Amino acid sequence: MKRPLGITLVALLLASLSAGAFVLAMTAETLAATGARWRLVQVGALVYGLAAAVAALGLWKLRRWGYVAFVGWVATVLAIGLWWPAAFPQFTLPQWGDSCRVAIARSAVDSMRLGNQERGALGSLGLGYAALAVAALVLYLSVDTD
Repeated sequence: MKRPLGITLVALLLASLSAGAFVLAMTAETLAATGARWRLVQVGALVYGLAAAVAALGLWKLRRWGYVAFVGWVATVLAIGLWWPAAFPQFTLPQWGDSCRVAIARSAVDSMRLGNQERGALGSLGLGYAALAVAALVLYLSVDTD
């Protein structure tokens, strides 16, 4: 079976993102001068790099588990987005609050855009964005910024 162009491009992009994540993991100690918790950055980059590499391999080889690995990579991206404020404590609430407002606005737009039948099937998507925003805010407020 011939690999579709879109799958090829996504697999190549994931492979390059994986390589970049591994470089970040190897050089994360240099972030200590900025006040970042470089060990968290290093662990996050390793997890991200592994998820991206597995997804790239699965998509490149057109394996059935490639889609599941891609969804796992997406989940890793969301988790790293929540992890980042803990790694960079100087990240202030107004900046993080903007991200929460964007997620809540996105959920409202998605809810309005969906038709009645789609709203039944995908209506929880908007709730997912709102829950993600609330979880991000709770995580940020629970992080010790000493």
